[in-house]
Amino acid sequence: VLGDRQFYPVDRKMPLQDDNIDVALSFLKGIEEESAESLLDIPETIRRGTKEGGIFLPVERDKLEQRVRVMLFVDNGGRSMTPYVRVVLKLFSKMKRHFGHDLKTYYFHNSIYGGAFTDAARTHFLPIDRILAESKDHRVFVIGDADMAPYELSQGSIANWEQIVERFPRAVWLNPQRERYWEYSFTISIIKAFFPMFPLTIGGLERAVLRMNYYRST
Repeated sequence: VLGDRQFYPVDRKMPLQDDNIDVALSFLKGIEEESAESLLDIPETIRRGTKEGGIFLPVERDKLEQRVRVMLFVDNGGRSMTPYVRVVLKLFSKMKRHFGHDLKTYYFHNSIYGGAFTDAARTHFLPIDRILAESKDHRVFVIGDADMAPYELSQGSIANWEQIVERFPRAVWLNPQRERYWEYSFTISIIKAFFPMFPLTIGGLERAVLRMNYYRST
C-alpha cells in the first residue's frame, strides 16, 4: 500500500523530490472529502427489492466529493526556491491528472503584495479581492521559504496572508527550508505565527493534509 510504512518504507524527513513524488501524491489523495450528503443507490435498491419479493426500500450511500478545489501559491522568484519549483509543479500537475481536482496556480516572489500572478513569468496580476472571492472550500497550499529581508514583509503583505488564512481555513504553508532553521529567520517566525507551516518533506506534506482534514466536519 503506497504511503503505508509497513509495505512501502518512507523516509518522512526527505525533501520532496522526483524519487518520492509518487509517495507524496498518495498523501495528496487524502484531501478528497466525503460530505454528509447521501445519494439514492438505485441499482442496490432494485437488487434488494427484487430479493425481498418486491418490497423496495430506498438504499442510500454516502456522496463522495472527489473533485476537490485546490489553490497553489508558488514562490518562484529567487534562487533559493529554484530547486523546488519544478518538482512542486510536477506533483500538483500529477494530482490534477490522477484525481481530477480543480487546480488554480498562482505565483509570487517572497510575499504577496495586493495579489498574485496567474503566470510563471509574473506578468498577469490578479488582485487579492479576486482571490478572496473564491469559494472558502478551496484547499490552499503555499510553497515558499518565507525568508526575506524584513522590509519585504510589509504590513500590507502580512494582512494579505492573514486574509487568505481567514477566508480559506484549509490553508497550509510548505517550507523547503529545514525546520530547525526556522526560528532564526525573523520573517519565517512572523508568518508561521498565523499561517500553519510545515516542512516541504514527505512527512510535512502528510501532516499538512491531516490538518486540512481536521476541518472536514467544522
